[in-house]
Amino acid sequence: MGMVKNIMDKIGIFLFSLLIVWSSTSVSQPLESSKIFVTPDSSMFRLSPDGKFVTTYSRGKNNHYINLISLETNEMLYSSAIGNDNRLLSYNWLNATQLYMKVRYKNRNVYLLGEIENNVIKLVHIKAYGYLVHTLPEQPNKVMFAKSKRRLWQYHDLFIIDINALAEDDFSNAHEIDHSLSEVNEYFFDDEFNRIIARKYDEEEETTTLLYAVLDEDDWQTIFKLDDVDYEFKYAGFISDQVVGVLTNKDTDKMVLREFDIKTQTLGKIIYQHPKYDLYSASFLENGQLEFVSYYQHGLAQILYFDKGKARYLERLRNTFENKEVYVIGRSDDKNIDLLYVNGSTEPGEYLVYRKKSDQISRLSVSYSELADQKFAQSELLTVTASDGTELEAFLTLPIGIDHKTLLVMPHGGPISVRESDRFNKEIQYYASRGFSVLRVNFRGSSGFGKAFQSRGVGEFGQLIEEDISAAVKLARQKYSFEKMCAMGASYGGYSSTMLAIKHPEKYQCVVGAFGVYDLPLLFNASNLRSGKEYEKYMSKTVGAYSEKLVDVSPVYLYKKLNTPILLIAGRDDDTADFEHTNRFSYLLKIKKHPVKTMFYRDTGHAHRNWWGHRHEAAITYEFLMETLQLELPKTEKLDDKGKLAVADDFAIIADGYAFDNTVDDDKNKAFEYYRKAAAYDHPRSNFNIGVYYHQGEIVDANVAEAVKYYRKSAKLDYASAYGRLGRMYMEGEYFQQDWDKAFENLAKAQELESTPVNNIRLARLHCMAPSPHRNIDRCLELMNLEQYERHSKSRLESAKKLIGEALTWIIADAELSDKEYARIKKFAIDVYEVKETRVTVENRREGHFEYVESEIFGRKSEYQTQVKGFKIKKSEKDEERFGLIFEVDVPGINNRQKQVAMGVRWSVTTPDGRKKYVDSYVLYGSPDGRWNALRGFGSVREDAIWALEIFDLDRNRIYQAHYELSL
Repeated sequence: MGMVKNIMDKIGIFLFSLLIVWSSTSVSQPLESSKIFVTPDSSMFRLSPDGKFVTTYSRGKNNHYINLISLETNEMLYSSAIGNDNRLLSYNWLNATQLYMKVRYKNRNVYLLGEIENNVIKLVHIKAYGYLVHTLPEQPNKVMFAKSKRRLWQYHDLFIIDINALAEDDFSNAHEIDHSLSEVNEYFFDDEFNRIIARKYDEEEETTTLLYAVLDEDDWQTIFKLDDVDYEFKYAGFISDQVVGVLTNKDTDKMVLREFDIKTQTLGKIIYQHPKYDLYSASFLENGQLEFVSYYQHGLAQILYFDKGKARYLERLRNTFENKEVYVIGRSDDKNIDLLYVNGSTEPGEYLVYRKKSDQISRLSVSYSELADQKFAQSELLTVTASDGTELEAFLTLPIGIDHKTLLVMPHGGPISVRESDRFNKEIQYYASRGFSVLRVNFRGSSGFGKAFQSRGVGEFGQLIEEDISAAVKLARQKYSFEKMCAMGASYGGYSSTMLAIKHPEKYQCVVGAFGVYDLPLLFNASNLRSGKEYEKYMSKTVGAYSEKLVDVSPVYLYKKLNTPILLIAGRDDDTADFEHTNRFSYLLKIKKHPVKTMFYRDTGHAHRNWWGHRHEAAITYEFLMETLQLELPKTEKLDDKGKLAVADDFAIIADGYAFDNTVDDDKNKAFEYYRKAAAYDHPRSNFNIGVYYHQGEIVDANVAEAVKYYRKSAKLDYASAYGRLGRMYMEGEYFQQDWDKAFENLAKAQELESTPVNNIRLARLHCMAPSPHRNIDRCLELMNLEQYERHSKSRLESAKKLIGEALTWIIADAELSDKEYARIKKFAIDVYEVKETRVTVENRREGHFEYVESEIFGRKSEYQTQVKGFKIKKSEKDEERFGLIFEVDVPGINNRQKQVAMGVRWSVTTPDGRKKYVDSYVLYGSPDGRWNALRGFGSVREDAIWALEIFDLDRNRIYQAHYELSL
């Protein structure tokens, strides 16, 4: 909820002024990838119908919230937490006091009714299953709802129902709207003409039909029916009883707005068309008059109002927010308050309120709170003339601050029906903040400029498209001086970047191709599914007709002509640009001993599934550019704290990939190398991680003194885990002499910086175990209370349970508590693990070295089989092998599944020089029936040592102790 802190950053602007800008005056620094490649921390702003409130959805570090803001005072009134595991998918104001919400909860959609009472949002689960069709503003307490049929969940019955009855799934007094339609995919309601609109899709015929009926008249008429056509046709609204407006490019080059006669099923006159651009939306008023049309011009959405008053208002907004998109996203019923959203190349998103009476705008909030004070690079429109005279739009973004005098030519994907915009672009700003200029081109084939322009790109792979890009490059280099140039892109952009370097080897010093297509014939025969006539017809709309000449424009067959270093990035599960494209290309380049680097992501398709992937790809690309072009990394003395963190974070995320991310192949040596690079820029977590390597003896020889040095450096940089690690070491007497004061100082600081389960519960352990003045049983139990984690997320709850097991084992084993004090701890443990019996014994023990063997017989369980009996064990390198204890549990009376039991387990290791370290502690719990185990893998065995295993019951009795002699 960091954004909420800035939500009242109110700035007054009078619209009669020509232009007022409130951009930051801070010096430009590299952008931290984790701040830019991220979901907005605040979104879904909605204005209440009476104009009194704005609701928002915000994503905080520890939770997700639905927020209620007063527009009278610009104050946050209430935040309702919905849990970090859950997502708000959509919501609407139903009236001045009620909200309808769709939430993703435990991998399913649930619907909530939000009731505003005394400035508080009360959430009620809606029991009815279906979806909201219309809010019916003329009937404030009712809605139109499509209720799912019990056995046909994809089909629905239509009702007008009281909102509170809907929440209770009580349709006894609801008004059912009679209609004879079946198998409707979706309903809409046109309140201007009082008509229900239905959309049906026929899978067999592959047709889409749009129908309508007047409310309460079961007389459905077809508006239009579409099959597989080579033109676009989109409903825009009713003009009169039998005429609708449609957006179409049938018989025209551009998408235009036309009349369509429902009775005759024929197109009528053109209502509006733009001479240069496709229309993408339009709206009509209740009298059938055209309200507005919209289109993209120079990379920004443009709305053209036909009412003079609205047109003047929009023009004033445009003058105030020059080179940005301005949307009215909410308007009060009395039309005195507008909620606005602004976006542009230098504006990642902000929300404002316009008050008509005062003719004043005030800022309400921003989309990305951590970017609020950042200065961004402005893009410049270039009008380019291609070799055949075709006019093109291109966008050039120059860096501010650092400038490597290097142009990154970045072709877009597609290449057909995709376009570049002048909106805020995370990738562009990332590279511009690091000193690179970026050029993007709406080459032929791009959408928004008409059918002819789009069709001119079909089959022009490696030909006219790249000539268009080269024309834009030529103009950019005429206007500005660049010393170096690289091409980079994804999908078709990866292909295009490679072809640009092949065709113009003297101009490009490097290439980055991500998720690219490099073998065009392979597009038509990659598999049986991709070799039929239907698929060939589909591909021909982009690549052109299949021909043997495709090899002449395929990088795989032109690899010997590539002279520049290249970074190839691919997803192993890519089924759009099959991984084989990149695999073949990289194989041939490596045979040629061409300078090629690769990053192949596992469990990744044609794009990354999460923001981590985007950050990692950006980081490895930045490093590749810097190394290949022999550019000097920013010096720490020229960077502020944010700038240093941004550069360091790139190295850290590369290290993370090699250290633990499942999509990147592990390489501990490379991870350590990159953590060192990040640490040189004062990266807190990387300093901590280097300390861990020295502590555990991974990659480097074990050296606790060196580890502590890095932990302390990390702590000085306010990294909570470093304080937590130092505090634990002081608490347990590891390396340091046990010191409860220093343990408390460090653990309290860790908990202050981050109130996470690990920091809370470690501090709880201290409060239960330390002598006075730090002994505090109340605080100990408060920090371990599970309710605070249940409200947050399932993952945090599970983490807390595990950590509580660690703390309880220590408390049971070593805490010098009075019987009264321990009784409270015991009761807490019984409640957490639902224990029925606390007196247990360990029986039928098997100690030794075990291997986990999967059963090959149906019905027989897989099990650990003994390799070596006893306590003298030699280290194994096999991942599936363990050492320790397998046993059974006995309780008073007869064992049964109802008797839940729990016991604490603790492992420690003592080296030949007498150093003792506690390596693990946890609680085992469950039914006493069956076999139990306390086993460890061999991964943490790095030297000859004695490993001690202790087991305690909840009555503080040590019920098992053994020492295992491990040798390398």
